[in-house]
Amino acid sequence: MTSKNCSRFSSHGFVQEIAQPVYDVAVGIAVASDTALGLSTVQSVLQQCGVEAEVIVVGDATQLTGMGSESPNVRHIHRRRPPTRVEMLRLLARESNAPFILSLKSHKQLLPGALAKLVGKLKQSPELGMVHCLHFATDDDGHTSRHAYHDVWQRAHKLSGFRTATLRDYLSWDFLLDGIRVYRRALLEAPDLLAAQSRFASDYCMLWTLMTKLEFELVPEPLCLSKGSLPINDLRRIDLRDYLHRVAALFKLRKIIDAGRQDLQFGSGEIATKALKYLWRRSRLRRAGRKKWEKFRRWSLASGLTALCYKSVVRLLAGWPLPGSARATGDNGRPKRIAYYIWQFPVASQTFVQREVAGLLRAATDVLVISQIEADDGYIAKLEPALSRIARCLSTLDDEQIRDHRRRFFRRDPVRYLGLFAYVVGQRYHAIKHLRFDRSVFSQAIALAALAEEHAIKHLHSPWADNCAFVALIAARLLGIPFSIQARAHDIHRHDYKFGLFEKSQNAEFVITNTEYNVKQIRRLLSEKDSSRVKLIYNGLNLEQFEPVAKAANNRAVVNLLCVARLIEQKGLTHLLSACRGLLDSGLRIQCTIVGGTEDLFMNYYIELKRLHRQLQLEPFVHFTGSKPFSEVLDYYRSADIFVLPCVLGRDGSRDIIPNSVLEAMAMKLPVVSTTVTGVPELVDHEQNGLLVTPGDELALARAIQTLASDPFLRVQFGENGRQKIEARFDTSKNAGHFRSLFLTLDRQESVGIDTPSERGVFA
Repeated sequence: MTSKNCSRFSSHGFVQEIAQPVYDVAVGIAVASDTALGLSTVQSVLQQCGVEAEVIVVGDATQLTGMGSESPNVRHIHRRRPPTRVEMLRLLARESNAPFILSLKSHKQLLPGALAKLVGKLKQSPELGMVHCLHFATDDDGHTSRHAYHDVWQRAHKLSGFRTATLRDYLSWDFLLDGIRVYRRALLEAPDLLAAQSRFASDYCMLWTLMTKLEFELVPEPLCLSKGSLPINDLRRIDLRDYLHRVAALFKLRKIIDAGRQDLQFGSGEIATKALKYLWRRSRLRRAGRKKWEKFRRWSLASGLTALCYKSVVRLLAGWPLPGSARATGDNGRPKRIAYYIWQFPVASQTFVQREVAGLLRAATDVLVISQIEADDGYIAKLEPALSRIARCLSTLDDEQIRDHRRRFFRRDPVRYLGLFAYVVGQRYHAIKHLRFDRSVFSQAIALAALAEEHAIKHLHSPWADNCAFVALIAARLLGIPFSIQARAHDIHRHDYKFGLFEKSQNAEFVITNTEYNVKQIRRLLSEKDSSRVKLIYNGLNLEQFEPVAKAANNRAVVNLLCVARLIEQKGLTHLLSACRGLLDSGLRIQCTIVGGTEDLFMNYYIELKRLHRQLQLEPFVHFTGSKPFSEVLDYYRSADIFVLPCVLGRDGSRDIIPNSVLEAMAMKLPVVSTTVTGVPELVDHEQNGLLVTPGDELALARAIQTLASDPFLRVQFGENGRQKIEARFDTSKNAGHFRSLFLTLDRQESVGIDTPSERGVFA
């Protein structure tokens, strides 16, 4: 939305007034003592796409320095004390003409596209007065656990049909109050809405006004993060003052409700109970000024005794054997029904899994894909019809169905059932380890086993060696069928994913991996006898989808660089930006396009990347497109001259192994510049189809790009060589046959005993 001007006529002639720009949404940010958090919050708003946002930063002038001062969208208002939510809403209603209003605290950050989704929802209907969303928490460094983030998504799934709500719903689903809310300006014009001074009273009065005057809806996605609010431990704590304020606010709200209006439908006692439950579950330690109470608030006798007993049981069951065994399920070499178990399917960042499954289908393999949670509706629509037909989801099972399955498996074989649960309790299979999580994992395994049995599955396969592999192992032992895993990247290299890797690998019929680099890593875990179970099959492409255009060997005035990557640390994009700045300073004319979206778990890196982009003044030369459909990505490949992906090792152990985008670039006959990290040298042959440099060496990276930019004949030669290598080793139609032979028969030695020099590096 562009800025608008307004004009007026007067009796003294034509007078034109330039009014302040009218933005889509006014975002007020109350800055507390932490300048860094406030700056990150401002930047997360300024980096939104699809809406024009006015940012009003309110706080102590000493804390406002540098907070978007170079942006015309940002205004500063000095106040020594940060405003409350109600005060901020009053200020926004007075200072801005925007039709929609959002108030943020300085520890919250919006994820990319959040404002467009929230404002877009409000624009759909004039009856909507407020739209809100879910959020997730991080620690002070901006990190969160995948389990905590997935827990938010599970809540979102439960609320997928949850559109309108009552105040009672808000007390039951108390975490809804912790997200962000975008208000329609008309809502704030209600005379009684902002009258309450208590922050809890204002929350509930606002909700009451919404219920009686306008509607409100939930966008069931986590669209913001709260930095620095990740719980220290699992103990529940009570904040007595917050509890009393909330109860008082609810009682006050009951008094102002007229007898003829909608009743709250529950009594005062239940209000107090709900409020206590809210504070018991959601209140957090306050770091400042309360250290003398910290021990008292952390202490919980019941929780402490429970944790102590649980740890004792875990130590006692640490050596518990895995019950059951995989029975023979083959039928004279005929294909068996295979099930892939994965957390979410499909996922935009895991197209190689989709290609793998599609290749198995083309190879006449009877395969089913079972996911734990459903994929985004928009992405499902883009999935091949053949893949949509074989996809199932465990989250469609309700609690009653899972209880029925528990009883059925227990009656069938109580010794195996209890033995498997004891094995789950005794194993350190995840960074998170407590009884509630053990029960959740075991329930997932039961649901998976039930669905697999319903579809006559004879082999369970996990395309990742993460926690899904552990769930698949337990489900396979419940059914007595073979189980296998595929180890790729973060699932064996990230520090917080290595739990239980030995147990999963040892009990698998075979372990597939995609590089010799990974083969060496996994074989170190296993005995010499078991190391033969590790099989190497490279990721592949359906080459029919990749039709490169012929490129002439001529010098262009401007060299087009392309990088297709998620905006995460291990892609090394900060090094790419620095190299681009060096190339421009040396006189080389370039245009660099970075195709790919950020991930919510890596929001800090995204902010760092965008800040560096501005600092280096690369806006005219380096462009971020965000995520794009596959057809558009192919167009970017066709128009590029050089593909660059400077992979590095992440601080948490994350790393790229065989980057999917490098495969695609080589299939499109692009010369590649990358690094010598992990399995990249198995794909890119230095000075044959690309150039490899040391990870993190920005000067060497710039020199490699300069070499290819100045030699168009070398670019054409490298592109041809790259396509030939992809056709020889990374063709899905060929590699799918190796997958199929592993799944096909009972006699594993006959079906997987390929280890000839001609096949080495494809199937070993």
